[in-house]
Amino acid sequence: MAKLVKLGGSATMFRDPETGFGLMEGEVKPWPDAPGALTRKWANAGGLVVFESADDRNGDGTMGQTRGSGPTEEGRTQGSAPTVDVANKIIEKRVEELMDQHTVAQLRAQLKEQGVAFHPREGERKLATKLAVAEWTARE
Repeated sequence: MAKLVKLGGSATMFRDPETGFGLMEGEVKPWPDAPGALTRKWANAGGLVVFESADDRNGDGTMGQTRGSGPTEEGRTQGSAPTVDVANKIIEKRVEELMDQHTVAQLRAQLKEQGVAFHPREGERKLATKLAVAEWTARE
């Protein structure tokens, strides 16, 4: 199983100066092969959420996709998880849908219901991104 990582809690960005590894809000990336001390510290403290995805059978970061096979409409090849780029596109599309369909108050209520932390001054896009990422990781 390949490990993926995303921001946890109310973090909006992360960068490990030792390795250059970084994440922005809503991004999902593969866990680094050699994480720096700050990356490990953040993961242990909950600032980074590490979770399992499909194995990387190809050894090239394609998360088990067969070379040359394109994704289906859901961004998946047969029997595999989506690549990180496809996952980020799906999450961004969901963010746009959430912003179109819900008010800020509704987004806050859904985040609270799912137990996702947020700051009272966070705007609509940030709230929608947190909700989309929470939905995405819940389906893994």
